[in-house]
Amino acid sequence: MKTRNCLLIILIFICSSFVLSGQNQELDSLLNLYYKANHDTTRIILLNEEIGYSFERKHPDSAIYYYEKAISIANKNLIDASNNSPSLKITFQKLKANSLRYIGIVLYESGTFDQAIKYVLKSLEIYEQLIAKDKDKKQIIDCKNGMTRCFIPLGNIQYDQGNFDKALEYYFKALKIHEELGNIQEKSGCYVNIGNVYYDEGLLDKSNEFYLKALKIAEELDDKKSMSKCYNNIGNLLLSLGKYDEGIEYYLKSLKIKEEFDDQYGIAMVNANIAQLHVLIADSLYPNASTKRNEHLQAALNYGLKAIEIARKIKAVPLENPAANTLMSVYKNLKNYQKGLEYAEVYIATKDSMFKEEKMQAVTNAEKRFESEKKQLLIDKLNKEKELTLSEMIIQKEQSNRQKMVTLFVIIGLILVVAFAVFLTQRLRISRRQKRIISEQKIMVDEKNTILNQQIEEISTQRDEIEAQRDLVTLQKDQIEVQNQRITDSINYAKRIQEAVLLSGESASKVLGEHFILFKPKDIVSGDFYWATRINEWLIVTVVDCTGHGVPGAFMSMLGVSFLNEIVRKKEVTEASDVLNILRESIIEALQQKGHSGEQKDGMDIALCVINTETNLVQFAGANNPLYIIKAEVEAKAEHLTSPSSLTLIELKGDKQPVAIYENMKPYTNHLIQLEKGDCIYLCSDGYEDQFGDQNNRKFMSKQLKELLVSIADKPMTEQGEILNTTFESWKGKYEQIDDVTILGIRV
Repeated sequence: MKTRNCLLIILIFICSSFVLSGQNQELDSLLNLYYKANHDTTRIILLNEEIGYSFERKHPDSAIYYYEKAISIANKNLIDASNNSPSLKITFQKLKANSLRYIGIVLYESGTFDQAIKYVLKSLEIYEQLIAKDKDKKQIIDCKNGMTRCFIPLGNIQYDQGNFDKALEYYFKALKIHEELGNIQEKSGCYVNIGNVYYDEGLLDKSNEFYLKALKIAEELDDKKSMSKCYNNIGNLLLSLGKYDEGIEYYLKSLKIKEEFDDQYGIAMVNANIAQLHVLIADSLYPNASTKRNEHLQAALNYGLKAIEIARKIKAVPLENPAANTLMSVYKNLKNYQKGLEYAEVYIATKDSMFKEEKMQAVTNAEKRFESEKKQLLIDKLNKEKELTLSEMIIQKEQSNRQKMVTLFVIIGLILVVAFAVFLTQRLRISRRQKRIISEQKIMVDEKNTILNQQIEEISTQRDEIEAQRDLVTLQKDQIEVQNQRITDSINYAKRIQEAVLLSGESASKVLGEHFILFKPKDIVSGDFYWATRINEWLIVTVVDCTGHGVPGAFMSMLGVSFLNEIVRKKEVTEASDVLNILRESIIEALQQKGHSGEQKDGMDIALCVINTETNLVQFAGANNPLYIIKAEVEAKAEHLTSPSSLTLIELKGDKQPVAIYENMKPYTNHLIQLEKGDCIYLCSDGYEDQFGDQNNRKFMSKQLKELLVSIADKPMTEQGEILNTTFESWKGKYEQIDDVTILGIRV
C-alpha cells in the first residue's frame, strides 16, 4: 500500500513538472520571438497580445509589467517622430491605447476600479484625438472600433458598482458607433448588456425589448451560443413576470443549444432554472389540483437532480447551492422530509462555502488594490524621472533642429533669388497673354449675364409658388388647431361628467364622515376613481385603478361606477369579496373577454372596504391593491409598521389577480378586522408610490408611502391630505406625472 502511494506521488510530481515545463517553454518561445523581432511594432504586439495576456489570469502584476513595457517602447518611438512616417506614428499611438486599455481591464478584474477607469479613459482619449486629427476613413473606422472597446469595460465597471445610469451611458455610446459602422455581432452584445442593466433596475419591459433585439440578431447570424444566452435571459425575465409556461419554453431552447455544445456549466445552470420554475408553477396551483402539482414537482425533481449532479462534477458551488435549495423545496412539497433535510444541509454547506470564498476574495482584492496603489506610486515616481530625461532629450533635439533650420533658410533664400529673376521674365510674357484672355472673358461674362437674368426670372416664379404653398400650410395648421381645440373641449366636458359621478364636498362628508380625498389625474380625465355609499348600517367605499389613463381609462371608470351602483345600491350586496366576484363577472361579460392569446388585458385593480358603522367591523377585499390601517395596537397575522409614537400600520394585501379575465382566476379573499374609534384606514391606487422623482429619478415606493402615513396619522384628515399632496409635488419636482393618483383616507 505504501509503495503504491509513493508511486502515485512520484507520478503526480512528474506530470506537474511536464506541465510547468510546457508553460515555461511557451513563455521562453514568446520572449525569444520578442528579442528577435526586427521592429518595435512587432515587439509591442507580442507584449500586448501574447506575453502580457498569458499572465493576466494567474499573475496580473506581471501582465501589467509587460503592458507598461509596451507603453514605454511606444512612447520612445512617438518622441523620435522624425524617424517615423505619420502613418507609423498613428500605429504606435493605437498600440499604446491598446496597452492602456489592457492594464485597465487587469485592474478591473482585480477589483481596483478607480485605477481601472483612469487607464481605460486614457486609452479612449488617444482614439478621440486620432479621430479629430486624421481624415483617413479607414483609420477613423479603426479608431471608432477602439472607442467601443473602451466604452464596454467602462460600462462593465459602472455596472458592477451599481451605477446603472452611467453604465447605460457607456453601453449606448458603444451601440451608437456599432450601428454607425454596421457591426451586427457587436450590436447584439450591446443589446444584452443594456438589457441586463434594465433587468437589475426592475424595468422589465425595457429589458425584454433589448433581449429580443439581441436574440433577433443572433438568429439572423445563426450564432447559437448567443441565441442560448438570449433564451436564458428571456427565461429569467419571464420568471420575474410570473409567465412561467413561456419561461420554460425559452429555458428549454437554451438547454438544447448548450447540450449541442456540451457546455456543462450552462447545462447545469439552465436545469436549475427550469427546476425552480416547475416549483413556482406547482406552488401557484390550487391545493386540490394534486395531479398537476405532482407532475410539476416531479419535473422539478428531475431537472434539479441533473443540475446538482453536473454542478458537483464540475465543482461549481454557485450552481450547486440554488439547485440544493430547489430540491429541498421539492422534497418538502412531496413530504419526503428526510431528503428535504439532506438537501437543506447541502444548501447551508454550499452557502457557507460561497461566503468563505467571497470573504477570501474580498481580502485578496483588498491586498491587490494595496499592492497596485503602492506600485502605482512607484510608477508615477519613475514616470516623473523619465519625463525629466525626455525633456532633456527634447531640448537637445530642438537645438539640432534649429541648426538644421538655419542652413535650410539660407538655401531657401538663394533659391528664392533665382526664382524671383525667373518670375520677372515670365511675368512679362504672362501680362501680354492675360490682356488677350481678359478680352475673351468679357465676352463670356456678357453671355453669362444673359443666362443669369433668365435664371432670376425662374427663381421669381418659384418664389411665388413657394409662398402659395406656405399659405396652404398655414391654413392647414389653423384647421388642425381648431380640431385640437374641439377635442380638448370634448375631453373637458367629459371631465365635468366624470366629476359629477364622484363624491365631493358636503355629499362626501355626509357619506364618509371625517376624511380626505387626494385625486390627481395624469391627464384631463382619469382612469382612477373612488366610490362610496351607505346601505343601512354598512358603509361601502372603494378606490379603483382602471387599465390605462386619460380618455380610455375614464371610459372604464364610468363602466365601473355603473356596475358598482347596480351591485351595491340596487342588489344591496354588502360582502366585500362578493362585490368583487360579481364585478369581475360583469366586466368580463361587458368587454366580451375570452382569455385568448393576444387579447387586450383591460380590467381594474381595486381596494374595497365594507364598514359596519355600528360595530366598526371592517371587511376588505382587494385585487392587486392593499388596504392600510393605522391604529394604536398591533394586529396579529398582518404585516405592520410601528412608529416611535406607538402607532401601528397594518397592511391587508389584496389577491394577486385583477378584476378581469385571468389565467388562474379564483374567488377573492374576504378579510375581517375589528377597528376602534379613531383608527384610520387608507385606500389607494399605485400612482403615488410609482411616481419617479427626487434627485436620482427613482420611484417613491410603497415603503416610503407607509412611513409617511404613519408619521401623519395623528393629524386631522384634511391636513393629512394636504401633506400627501405637498409631498407628492415636492417629490415629483421637474419630472412628469406618470399615472393617475388617488388616495382616500377615513377616520373611523
